[in-house]
Amino acid sequence: MEKSPWMNVECLNAKNAKQAFFDKWKANPCQATANAWKAACDKLREELLKLRQFWIEQIHSVDYFQEYEDIPLTDADTVPSSDLRFRTP
Repeated sequence: MEKSPWMNVECLNAKNAKQAFFDKWKANPCQATANAWKAACDKLREELLKLRQFWIEQIHSVDYFQEYEDIPLTDADTVPSSDLRFRTP
């Protein structure tokens, strides 16, 4: 199951702040608004990296194979019978 990073409140807030500072810079392109937008971009990147690290830790803490121990590669029910062989014309 894939999760969107915007499901995290901190990331969503940082994304909205980045957009707000971009809109301010677009309305008034000066060094101060450019610096504020750059800081908002850095904050969003920081929050996304935290979220990424969180999901990496979650994945490593789960044993995905605990329910699937010793599954045989072939089973008597899955081996094709002799009457299912390809026939040549």
